[in-house]
Amino acid sequence: MFPTAPARADVPPSTGSESVSLRRVLIADDDRVSRMLLTSMFAQQGYQVQAVEDGAQAVAAFEASPPDLIALDVNMPVMDGYAAAQAIRANACARFVPIIFITAATDEASLARCIASGGDDFLSKPYNSVILRAKVDALLRIHDLHETTCVQRDALARYQQRIDREHEFAQHIFHTVVEQRAWLSPNIRRLLLPSSTFNGDVVLTAATPAGGVHVFVGDFTGHGLGAAIGTLLVADLFYSMTMKGFALGEILIELNRKLKSTLPTGMFCAGAALSLNAEASRLCLWNGGLPDLLVYSRAENYRLPSQHLPLGVVGSQEFDGCMESFPVGPNDRVYLYTDGLIEAQVGATIYGQERLEALVNADSGDCVGEITADLGAFLTGVEQADDITLVEVKCVRSIARVPAILTKACA
Repeated sequence: MFPTAPARADVPPSTGSESVSLRRVLIADDDRVSRMLLTSMFAQQGYQVQAVEDGAQAVAAFEASPPDLIALDVNMPVMDGYAAAQAIRANACARFVPIIFITAATDEASLARCIASGGDDFLSKPYNSVILRAKVDALLRIHDLHETTCVQRDALARYQQRIDREHEFAQHIFHTVVEQRAWLSPNIRRLLLPSSTFNGDVVLTAATPAGGVHVFVGDFTGHGLGAAIGTLLVADLFYSMTMKGFALGEILIELNRKLKSTLPTGMFCAGAALSLNAEASRLCLWNGGLPDLLVYSRAENYRLPSQHLPLGVVGSQEFDGCMESFPVGPNDRVYLYTDGLIEAQVGATIYGQERLEALVNADSGDCVGEITADLGAFLTGVEQADDITLVEVKCVRSIARVPAILTKACA
């Protein structure tokens, strides 16, 4: 235990309650007079003082109870100040305790060795109380800053651990609601490249009770966890209403109503929807805020630009969920994608619509694979700025086979 410093003449005697907050100073000096003088100087400045006779005792005292500051004489028996400073620094780990050397030396080599051995400053004999106080105050300011930084670092680490656990939980929910419920088929290919842990883009695919297929591609404002929360709302409604046999236009109306009433002002979902009947003879499309949908048909190639407002922007009375219908033939292809794909940028160069359409026009048989490889080469060494999504749907007869138990449940 550190002994309580003698009370100053101009300070009321301690009641014992305030001594806990006093700074603690450890002094190591083999000269009794020097120890007494330093003890008196520190005590008069309001510090608790512990004085020892050599470097080994200083190291032991530090290990028992680290002080706020250490004053070390250079020349001491058993262990000198240099060795003591090195041992204390080794034992301090991440803790910062200022060390000030007390020395009679004035040559540059000796003073430089004080700093090299782990000291933060030095005070030459004979002592000057004004200079001592100035040096100690400066070192203790650094000490306090370090302590504050450590507290903030530890608090940040705990916060990060909590956020990581919450993200793991959110990812589990996201995977269960969005990914596990997706209906996958060889005629539907996807390219999904989120720019962060959570994807602001969403791809939903589901078989209808009649044997057709519904596809929705959405792009929420922003990205990350905030945008991902919106995808949970959309996914739950999309899948449940599709299973119950609702037409995709009706689902869009309900999605818009839900998002408009739930999302904060300024947040919405640009989206595109596709419905293909079981015979793969008729295609219905809706585009509300996404880039042009591309339809590659043996009869005629065409595109469907955005003709509707994104989901969640206007109320139900103003929202238009009407879909455009097109005849299609076997193996006709449709491409739905978010602006993160064509707006991907490296320096002043963007990936662009023309580059995308050139690969689609080539029709290599693995168009999504070709685009994935080309985009990967384009973005090599560049941090992705936005979520990127591409979906290819090939028109094939008898796309979906819904289990009998599902058909009965939807009847």
